Amino acid sequence: MDKALLEQVRDKLGADPRLAGCRISREGEEIHLARGDELFVRLIPAAAQGLWRMESFRNQERWEIIEFQGTLDECLEFLGAHPHYLFFE
Repeated sequence: MDKALLEQVRDKLGADPRLAGCRISREGEEIHLARGDELFVRLIPAAAQGLWRMESFRNQERWEIIEFQGTLDECLEFLGAHPHYLFFE
């Protein structure tokens, strides 16, 4: 994965107050978002080039697919607009 892509995501997170404070890391081709040490969402490249899909870590037990695919910008906007994905339930 391109370092520029991670920097782009870091910039987007820092510019959106709804996502501020999120930590970003990379696991292979996946982008992981966390608050503190708690992982809560992973973005995974989708089959179509340039699109990503997301999974949310539910109740600190299992990954659950979020029924949304889009560009990285669209995924981050979706997460900001749906704050229940930003925290464990």
